[in-house]
Amino acid sequence: MWAYWGQGHPRAFVTMRDKVFLRWCWQARSAAIFLDEASELCSNDRRGAHFHWLATRGRHYGFVCHFIAQGALGVSHKIRANCTEIYAFRLKRSEAMKLYRETGEDWALATADLPRGSCYHSAPFEPTRLRKVF
Repeated sequence: MWAYWGQGHPRAFVTMRDKVFLRWCWQARSAAIFLDEASELCSNDRRGAHFHWLATRGRHYGFVCHFIAQGALGVSHKIRANCTEIYAFRLKRSEAMKLYRETGEDWALATADLPRGSCYHSAPFEPTRLRKVF
């Protein structure tokens, strides 16, 4: 977990300790928040519930949150429902089917057949695009 805040404050805060990170977030304002391995941190269990407020209310603190996960469906539905943009890389066919059932979008099914280094980018009011990252 790490956070970066710029605009004259080029600093970063990095930790692997949940409580320390959340305490920092509750006191901070205007930061880019990155939660790597979000499927471990932001699941539907009790531990994950502590991170829900970043997705639901983080914007009120000036946060731009980035939830990064290997398996998107491991991330709590509450968090996924609050995401403005999705970058979906190749998923297992079973995960692609679950994502399709949730979104109703054809690109979700197509993630099972994506070549390495490609993803679908979905954003509001824009057509979903296939992108080559590497």
